[in-house]
Amino acid sequence: MLAEANNLLTTATDVGVDLTLENTVALSGNIDAITDVELYQLELDEGQGITLDVDTEESPGNNRFDSFLRVFDERGNELTFNDDGAQNSEEFTLDSYQGFIANRSGQYYVGISSTANQNYNPVDASHPNAFPSRFMGGTYNLTLELVEVVADTDPDSTIAEANPLAIDVDTQTTTLTSVITSDTDVNFYSLELAANTGVSLNLSSLDGDGSFDSYLRVFD
Repeated sequence: MLAEANNLLTTATDVGVDLTLENTVALSGNIDAITDVELYQLELDEGQGITLDVDTEESPGNNRFDSFLRVFDERGNELTFNDDGAQNSEEFTLDSYQGFIANRSGQYYVGISSTANQNYNPVDASHPNAFPSRFMGGTYNLTLELVEVVADTDPDSTIAEANPLAIDVDTQTTTLTSVITSDTDVNFYSLELAANTGVSLNLSSLDGDGSFDSYLRVFD
């Protein structure tokens, strides 16, 4: 079997996506064998975001190509991947969808394969742990779109940004007041506990009409 023309980083197809010239590019391809991989090359600046959307259609036999999407750096290190992702409010499908933000300026590579061939090597074209019995080929459309990256304006939305709680040594309690400003807003707080130590968490809404429906979770 002849090697695929764009199954290596060195032979990847340049997609030509550019923030100033063409911020959306639509491509079509076909995966027709278990070892078939199609790689695409693009240039991204540090902090630049891009969405990668794979769409397929059912074949005449009512079978659908199950795509697998991967993103690599110029050395072939996998940076992210997706199997059955959904864009925004899309219903579940076997198509792939992934957003990605470049952590530095340079070349990046997008790989499309069958989900039966998830661990291929984009440097030497080897295919470890492929599952031929699960393979089903098909055509796909790949849409790459450069998107604006919105800065994180919520300073305590992750565990790493959690606000430490200062427990009063006499009363062994603490009280604080905060606000949830949007449907995606999350406030994290941290505290240290010794082994076998219990804690009570009481969350009360200050809205007079009781319209705020809170949800509390505890993480390690």
